[in-house]
This record gives sequence, structure tokens and C-alpha cells, in this order.
Amino acid sequence: MGILASDTSAAAERVQLEILRAMPPVRKAAILSATIRAGLGLKDLRKGAEVIDPFDVTAEVVSVLDGLGVDYFVGGSIASALHGEPRYTQDADLVVRLEVPHLEPLVAALQEHFYVSDTALKEAIRRRTSANLVHFESAFKVDLMISKERPFEKSRFRRRLLMPAGAHQFWVASAEDMVLVKLEWFRLGGEVSEKQWRDVLALLLTSAQDRAYLSEWSEQLGVSDLLQRAWTHINTSTTQVMSAQARSQRLISMPQESDSRAGR
Repeated sequence: MGILASDTSAAAERVQLEILRAMPPVRKAAILSATIRAGLGLKDLRKGAEVIDPFDVTAEVVSVLDGLGVDYFVGGSIASALHGEPRYTQDADLVVRLEVPHLEPLVAALQEHFYVSDTALKEAIRRRTSANLVHFESAFKVDLMISKERPFEKSRFRRRLLMPAGAHQFWVASAEDMVLVKLEWFRLGGEVSEKQWRDVLALLLTSAQDRAYLSEWSEQLGVSDLLQRAWTHINTSTTQVMSAQARSQRLISMPQESDSRAGR
């Protein structure tokens, strides 16, 4: 049994993790894009002669944000997938430093190609929550998540990375920050989401290397117990796998030892 999935052997999962660790973000982005297109049925929707790419949709929003001078980074499942294990998602999450003066030009620039609600955006800014954009041609959703501007959010903005995705480059949350956010979401969801927990484990196993940063911020965010649980899960599973492999090797060698004695 593997660390990430009970239906995967330890040997097979080890190969998967080695592949994911070595895989460049641009390749993960290509897999993610294909997965999203297949999941949403976008392979049959065409923009001229080209298949619609969810990263093209995201880039259209990002272009407007850049033009308005609005800081952003990609978070959510896309950021997790670019750092860790590519998997299907229905939307792109953009954490944004959006303010009321940005709303009129933002809506004007997006309304031709997106469902966008000025009222919902105003409420999101007031409450520091989120508002949805829906691309008319593809139904792909882009969520604008207003930065809460906690010290943690400020740290996330400082540590964001410029990463390739399809034909574009986006500012993306770091792997360590995605672990911490996923742990927060896991706790808020009652600690029952297998998807969130798998994302955490995949990130820790493939790309989240700064343990000091994880330890510091997990304490401040009140999720240090969950982080420790994740490390314990990984270490225990790894130990069990190694023990099982050692037992297998002993069993394999036993007949050879018996045969050797018999021949003396």
C-alpha cells in the first residue's frame, strides 16, 4: 500500500513520486491543461482553429489584472498541481489585491467574455471573500479571492514564483504556502477531505522542502498538529514499506540458503 493511495503498491508509488519530482512545471501544466479540457468537455469547443485552453482563459483575466496594477498569484488546485501531482480541477483560483477603484475598469474589460458581477465583487472586497468569473465560451470558472492581508498572505505574496503554464507565465503560490493553505482548508472542512489531505502529502513528498518555514507558519496558523500528522503519516508509511521490502528479501533468500545447505 502506498502513502498517497491504498490501491497503489509501494513500488509503483515510488516510481510515480520519482517521476513527479523530476517533472518540470511546464510538463505538469500541459498534463493539467489536458485533464481540465477533458473533464469540462472542452476538446470539442473551438476558438477559431484552436482548442480552448484553460490557461488561455486564466491569462485573459491575469492580463486585465496586470493592466490595472493588481497584484495576484495563482493558488488552489492549479498551484498544487504545478508543484505536486497534476489532477482535475474545475476552476482557477487567483488571490488578488483588488480594491473598489479597480472594479469599474475590471468589469468593463471582462464583461464581453466573462460573466462578472459588480455587486458580487464589491461584497467580496468588503468581506475579504471571493467572487466568480465564468468564461462564456468554455464555462471555465476563475475565482477572484480577495487577499485577507494577514501576515501570512503578505508572506505568500513575497514568496510567489513566476512559473510557466502552457503558453503563459503566472505568479504562483509556493509549494510550502500551498501545504499550509491546504492544511487550513482541511481543518475548516472538518478534517475529512481525502482530496485536500492527498494534496498535502503529494506536496510534502515532491516539492515542499523548506521545513523551517513550514514549522514557523504552521504554528502561527494553528495547524502544526496537522503538519506533524502528515509527516508522521509519511514517515510511518515509509518505514512500513521498508520493513515489508526487507521481509520480502529475507523470504526470497531463504530457499537459496536451504538449497546451499542441502548441497554441502
